[in-house]
Amino acid sequence: MKKLMIAVAIFSVSSIAFAGGILVKTSFYSQALDETRELHIYLPEDYDPGGSKHYPVVYFLHGANTDHTSIFNYPISLKTSLDQLIDNHKIQPVIAVAADASNPPDHGSWYSNSALFGNFEDYIVYDLVEFIETNYKAIPAREKRCIQGNSMGGFGCMKFGLKHSDRYKGVASHSGAFEFWTFFDPYWKNPILLQNSGPPYNFDPNAGFVTSNVFTMCGAFSPNLNNPPYYVDFILDSNGDIDPAVKAKWELHNPPYLAELLPPDSDLAIFFDCGEQDEFMFHPANVTFAEVLDKLGIPYEFQTFTGTHTNKLTMRTRIGMKKLHAFMMETTLVADTHTVPASTGATAMLHLTADWNNANRSYILVGSISGTSPGTPLPGGTVTLPINWDLFTNLIINMLNGPIFQNFLGVLDACGSGTATMNLPPIPGAAGLTMYFAYALNGPWDFVSNPVAIQIVP
Repeated sequence: MKKLMIAVAIFSVSSIAFAGGILVKTSFYSQALDETRELHIYLPEDYDPGGSKHYPVVYFLHGANTDHTSIFNYPISLKTSLDQLIDNHKIQPVIAVAADASNPPDHGSWYSNSALFGNFEDYIVYDLVEFIETNYKAIPAREKRCIQGNSMGGFGCMKFGLKHSDRYKGVASHSGAFEFWTFFDPYWKNPILLQNSGPPYNFDPNAGFVTSNVFTMCGAFSPNLNNPPYYVDFILDSNGDIDPAVKAKWELHNPPYLAELLPPDSDLAIFFDCGEQDEFMFHPANVTFAEVLDKLGIPYEFQTFTGTHTNKLTMRTRIGMKKLHAFMMETTLVADTHTVPASTGATAMLHLTADWNNANRSYILVGSISGTSPGTPLPGGTVTLPINWDLFTNLIINMLNGPIFQNFLGVLDACGSGTATMNLPPIPGAAGLTMYFAYALNGPWDFVSNPVAIQIVP
């Protein structure tokens, strides 16, 4: 322990000033869609392509009847909001990504895998994440990956969070289309009937705005390539009633149904909001969704406000960003891998995120092979390092900042972040061991991270 205190004391403080991030406009090939798609990427002002620092990522899903560019063209753009939130220390520097999920001439993709539109779910959930984490300094860990969206994108981010809770830590949805049947019948059904002649009805996507948008939803949720001329099974039958068979197909995408499938041990963090004057009648659907989550015992935060579908979107997006920041800061240490091979060795990066209030503080990162309980009390008696002190801990202390345990001793940056690297050589016979890592902040010893496990495999 004395070595630990002496080692931390030798480091000095550095600082960074933030002015504004940059917006990258690029494109990439999606295997799921078999085509190239455009995207915008926000990189924070301190982003260094050649540096070691990596960042949390928020994926933002746009609404229907628009594309990814709309997110950066609000009255106050997403870039401006992020610059201000970071500059005011409301959130950590973050990478934000908005990809094109439009589907002209239809009104959108509804972020679903569809035989008619293409595999937009796989495009966002897998291809986009892989592209970002391969080409940018993104922390490749679920605990530092969140998803946010509005309207159709609010539906999409909630769908992805519930369905892929192993890939996202948190969700922030704004004016999302939740619980289809609360807003569809009677609020959407009657305009469709008025826009089309019947009964018997022969629904036409060109009959009106609501009809056209519902045809788009059918293309996402109930496509049928054997049903020309529109190649969908429409949600209403010729009598104007909801078709039970088609409803069953839609239900597979309905957030309340997906909530029932959420693993009971999931720690997915859920935030959503909606204006009471939402003109698409999504507010009652959001209320119904909240009631479903209550019945299922799933934690969430739902905020209702005086406003329409989009008139307070900039403010609500900022609130959502701060919520996602809090979700991601629940974990203050993550590793980019949880296994290393004993036969060849490997490099593992450990990302320290202690937030602004711990900026420029000295840290020490240590490990254990004997577990996390009861842990190691630190001087002062206020905190306990969540790993057991053993021979592996002493080994790291004796090899601090050498070629194997690089930056295990250092100073967090002006944001309260840091990166350490373990270059583990081949260790024959070590397969089956689990290494546990955690860090503590000094001056005084009053902060410890969560433990992270990395297993040595054959």
